[in-house]
Amino acid sequence: MANVSVHIVARNAMGSLPGIVSAVAQQTYEDVTIRIADNASSDKITSFLRDEVPGARAIRNARDIGTASAQNQLIRMAMQAWKNSDLDDQFVLMLDTDVTMEPNVVSALVCKMQEDKTLGAVGGKILRMFDENIQDEALHERVQSDHIDSVGSVLSSGLDLVPRGAGEIDAEQYDDDTAVFAVPGSMMLVRASALVKVRHSEEEYMDKHFGSGDEDKDLSWRLQHAGLGIGYVPGAVAYRYRGVFQRGEIHALQNSELRRNRFLLLFKNLTFTRALSNFPRLLLLGTTSAGAFVGSLSYLPKMWSRRREILSNTSTGR
Repeated sequence: MANVSVHIVARNAMGSLPGIVSAVAQQTYEDVTIRIADNASSDKITSFLRDEVPGARAIRNARDIGTASAQNQLIRMAMQAWKNSDLDDQFVLMLDTDVTMEPNVVSALVCKMQEDKTLGAVGGKILRMFDENIQDEALHERVQSDHIDSVGSVLSSGLDLVPRGAGEIDAEQYDDDTAVFAVPGSMMLVRASALVKVRHSEEEYMDKHFGSGDEDKDLSWRLQHAGLGIGYVPGAVAYRYRGVFQRGEIHALQNSELRRNRFLLLFKNLTFTRALSNFPRLLLLGTTSAGAFVGSLSYLPKMWSRRREILSNTSTGR
């Protein structure tokens, strides 16, 4: 049986971490290893992992190094464990702490990858969770809804990776087992051999320059460039809670970083032909994202080098 290394990056996430750890423990798929990177949390995650998840492989970072770098740590741990294995049949499942899953998710995702060896990554149907009775501690709970969070992403005419169906009521309108442009890192199963194929170095599978935003989109795009497909599995159902993003100060910080990362994503991955055909949109994006461009200047030499590396070996025109 193929091993699945479940990777969770946590920072002060004790409000939701027990839920996703419990969901992983309840999976029907048996060969699962949990690896958790703690990005300098100040809550009780250390004692929780020691007392409640003794089988987990854990890393504690002295500072918040970002999601991409923490995922690199976890992937290197898994690769070391798989050094004598066939990497085509080993998988990394990246999960956010604000996600919970139905018990069949890992089995459904792995089954799809084993059926289609051309796939580099797959994701499932992610619905939203909401708070109810938030003002009453005794009655407060998170309720699973039928509102879609993501069923895979498409590349829009505005050159943005947009979640299909976001906010819509799930009426099985996206229950086609189909290819998509990207799947979110909140629940993304990646073939280990695909990670090796698109890595920037033996140390860097996820691009650390993206920090904690759009590193999953960059990975999906690199997989596409390498000729590997991205699949959507409607039978793999998970739920995501987004309440943390409603706080203004976090939203403002995220917005600044995401605008910068969107610029870097296009600069790094967009082919010359596609850039030329979309020049007016890119010009408008540059005009409205001047701050993002300035914030990206220090990264551009490295991104240019990586762009040349990616596009020199691309097997697609994306």
